[in-house]
Amino acid sequence: MLNAFFKPIHKGDVFLNFIAGKWVPSSDNDTFHVVNPFKQEVIGSVQNTNPSDIKLAVESGKRGRINSASLTVKDRSIILSKCSKILREYKDEFVNMLALESGKPLVWSNGEVNASIEFLVETSKEALKIKSENLISKDKKTKVLISYKPVGLIAAITPFNYPLFSVVSKFASGFAGGNSIIMKPASNTPISALMFTKVAMESGVPKDVLNTVTGKSSKIGNSLVSDNDVNMVNLTGSTSAGESVLKNGGVKKYLLELGGKGAALILDDADLDLAAKECVNGCFKQSGQRCDAVSRVLIIDKLADKFVKKVLPLVHELKIGDPFDNCVSVGPLITENAVRYVKDLINDAEEKKAKVLIGGNYNGQVMEPTVIDYVTSNMRIAKEEIFGPVMPIIRVKDEAEAIILSNNSEYGLDSCVFSKSVKNALKVGAMLDDGSTTINKSPGHGIGEFPFGGNKKSGIGREGVKDSIYECMTKKVLKYY
Repeated sequence: MLNAFFKPIHKGDVFLNFIAGKWVPSSDNDTFHVVNPFKQEVIGSVQNTNPSDIKLAVESGKRGRINSASLTVKDRSIILSKCSKILREYKDEFVNMLALESGKPLVWSNGEVNASIEFLVETSKEALKIKSENLISKDKKTKVLISYKPVGLIAAITPFNYPLFSVVSKFASGFAGGNSIIMKPASNTPISALMFTKVAMESGVPKDVLNTVTGKSSKIGNSLVSDNDVNMVNLTGSTSAGESVLKNGGVKKYLLELGGKGAALILDDADLDLAAKECVNGCFKQSGQRCDAVSRVLIIDKLADKFVKKVLPLVHELKIGDPFDNCVSVGPLITENAVRYVKDLINDAEEKKAKVLIGGNYNGQVMEPTVIDYVTSNMRIAKEEIFGPVMPIIRVKDEAEAIILSNNSEYGLDSCVFSKSVKNALKVGAMLDDGSTTINKSPGHGIGEFPFGGNKKSGIGREGVKDSIYECMTKKVLKYY
C-alpha cells in the first residue's frame, strides 16, 4: 500500500508508535482499526497506546528538550527546509492517504499537502528571524535584554479534518522554537501523522525530539496533558476537548484552536453573486468539516429570496461521493455518528418550521449539501457547530440585528461580511466578537501568513507561521546596570 520509504512504520497492516527513536508496538499490543469513511473498509490498524507508553514518550521528550534547544536556529531552519523537500518527494503518497483515512476529496487532499509543504518552507525562514531585543529604561540606568526561550516539552493533539497540516504545523512551530514534541493525532486519521514522523526523522530531527503515539481512549490524552513534565499543550479540536484539556492539564501554557460558528453577514448593498459563490464555498468545502466554515448566513430579509435563487443552482452543481473521483468536491463525513448528528440538527430545524430547500438526506456517510431557509435563533442549527455540509439562512431586518445575532454565540472564531462599501464592511467587522473577519470572501486562514485564533469558547492564543513559533516560546528578561 505504501512506498518502501515508509516500511519501518508498519508491520503488515499494523502501524507502530514512534517512541524514543524507535518504531514500536504498544506495551500491551492493543490495536484498533482505521476505517475509510466512504467505503467503511478497514485501511489498517494502529496502536491503542496506554498510559505506561505515554510515560515512555514523556521520558523521551524530556531528553529531547535538551537535544532540540541545543541546536542553533540555523540548524533547525535547515532541518525544516529538508523536511519540506522530502514531503514534496512523497506528495502523492500523502494525498492518497488523506483521501483514504479522512474521506477528503483529492482536490482538497492535494491542497492540504501543498499547504503543509509551504508551511515548512515559511517556518524554516521565520526560524531565522528569532532574535533577542535590547531595551533601556526611561532613566537610562537599566539595560534590558529580552530573549526567547523554548517552552520545553509540548503535547500536540491534532484533529481529524486536517490530518497532515495540523501535524506539520504543530511540529514545525514547536521545533522552530527549540522544543520537543509528543504528537497525538486524531484516532480516525492517525496514519498520515505516522508517515510524516518518518519524513521528519529522515530530515535530521534529533533523537527524542519527536515522539508520535496513537490511541482511541480519552484516557491517553488525559494522561499526556496532565503529566507534570509536559510544559505546554497545543490542541486543535472541539471546544469540549479544549475544556477537558484545561481541566486535566493544570497550570501550564496552552495554545487551543477550538470550535466555531462562523457567520456570513450579507448587508443590503452586497454583491449577491459574489456572496452566493463565497457562502457556498464557505459552507460546503470539505463537507463543512472545518472550524472556519460558514455555519450561518445572516441576510437582510429583502435580499433573501434573490440570494436563495443564486445559491441553489451553485449547490446543485456540487458533485458528491467518492473522494478518489477527481470531479467530487463533497465527500463523506468522518463517522456515522457525525452523519446522525447533522441529520438531527436538520430535523430539529424542520420541526421548528425551517424549510429545507435542497438536500437534507444522506447515503452511507455522504451527506447531501443542504440549504435551510427561515432558520431562527431557537433552533439548534443556529447555535451549535455543524461540521457538515449545511447552509442555514437566517433572515434579519437590518444590519444592527445581523451584528447582534452574529455576536450572540458562545463561539468567536471567524466571520465574513459582504458589502460593496469596504469602509462600512470594515466598520461592521470591527464590531464582531471574532478572532478574524474577512470582507467579501469566505473565511480561511491558509497556511497562517496572518494570525488565526478565536475569542470566547473558540480558543486561547493565536496560530500562524510567525505567531505559533512565539506561542511555543517564552520570554526571558535579563536586567543589568
